[in-house]
Amino acid sequence: MSTAREFMFDLASRLATRIQLTTDGHGAYLKAVTDAW
Repeated sequence: MSTAREFMFDLASRLATRIQLTTDGHGAYLKAVTDAW
């Protein structure tokens, strides 16, 4: 789960504008995406 969180925070730090993010719905991404953005 921490890997998903680290990945999302890294991705968020590299993006300057809003994006549309689509995942496979894996449970680990739900909180990670919410926390990162």
